[in-house]
This record gives sequence, C-alpha cells and structure tokens, in this order.
Amino acid sequence: MGQGQSQGAARLLGAAQTQLTASGASWWPADLVEYEQNLAAVQTALDQEIFAAAWKEGQAMSLEQAIAYALDNQET
Repeated sequence: MGQGQSQGAARLLGAAQTQLTASGASWWPADLVEYEQNLAAVQTALDQEIFAAAWKEGQAMSLEQAIAYALDNQET
C-alpha cells in the first residue's frame, strides 16, 4: 500500500469510527478485529503527523462525503 493509499485509508477509518460513535453503535467483534488490523497497518505505514492529519480529515467528513470519497478513490 502506497502512502497515498495509506492516507486515504486513514481518512476512511477515521470517518468510519466517527460515524459509528455518533450513531451509538459499536463494531461487531469480527469487524473490530479487521478494523484494528487495518488501523495498525495504516499507522505503521504513515508518519504519525501525516496519520493524525488524515484521521482528522476523515473525522470531519459527513457520511455522504465519506462514501463519495471512497467511491472516487477506488482502485481499478
């Protein structure tokens, strides 16, 4: 995963966590394992400051913005 992909993943993980928290829901156990694995991989791939900035951008996204971002940044 390249740095750009890692930044995008950090944004989307931040958006997902924020949306989940806002809805009062929590991760299903199987999903939590995958979320934590992906989060750890992205944190390892990125400088801490870059990760924090991307995460913050994701947290600021509405659900619609996060979906549009994900669709616009799909790999072909």
